Amino acid sequence: MRISDYAEQHSPYCYDHAKACAKATIERIYHHHESCEGLDDVEIDKLKDALQCLMYIKNLEADKH
Repeated sequence: MRISDYAEQHSPYCYDHAKACAKATIERIYHHHESCEGLDDVEIDKLKDALQCLMYIKNLEADKH
């Protein structure tokens, strides 16, 4: 399946909602661990997932143009 095939199946609202959730996750991790020296494995995985989601949506949006 190509990214463009997947993009045709979902509304822009889904992308906006997913972006908002990913950004909220990143912001929460940042503010919660701002004074810490590092992140634990669970928080690192959450951060990776949020960033992967944002990059995937960015690729879907770029593929539309």
